[in-house]
Amino acid sequence: MTVPLSDVDRAVAILAARGLGTARAGAELREMARERHISLARCAALVVTSVDRAGR
Repeated sequence: MTVPLSDVDRAVAILAARGLGTARAGAELREMARERHISLARCAALVVTSVDRAGR
């Protein structure tokens, strides 16, 4: 049985795959959320959605 990843986990993995370390990817995601005045979960969902759409 696989454990589903949260959007935050997926977003960190996406950012890490683009050359950032895992810790730095998490920090970047938090910074993006703070700058946009949105929740971390919402910011992560936007990252995941944008990558999913670009992959189509």
